[in-house]
Amino acid sequence: MSASTSVVSVSPAAATRLAFATPPRATTIGSVLAPIAIEILDEFGNVVTSDNTDRVTVGVASARQLHRWQRHHHERRQWRRDFLEPGSQQTGT
Repeated sequence: MSASTSVVSVSPAAATRLAFATPPRATTIGSVLAPIAIEILDEFGNVVTSDNTDRVTVGVASARQLHRWQRHHHERRQWRRDFLEPGSQQTGT
């Protein structure tokens, strides 16, 4: 019996999102965070290695800041859905 293997090359599509390769870890207040790594991914989750020209800035936020950010973006999505997308408004009963 003989076995044959084939080489499959995957070429990533255009970059569409960022993801943590090494996510932040919990740490004590006032301590230095451990290094993190961020990857650029295509729409299928493949790592895009051809684009290394963009700069990414990551900041630390408190739970209060995160809550405000989430509320702000939720309100923007709600406004966009209600006013910019015709026919998306739900009628009351």
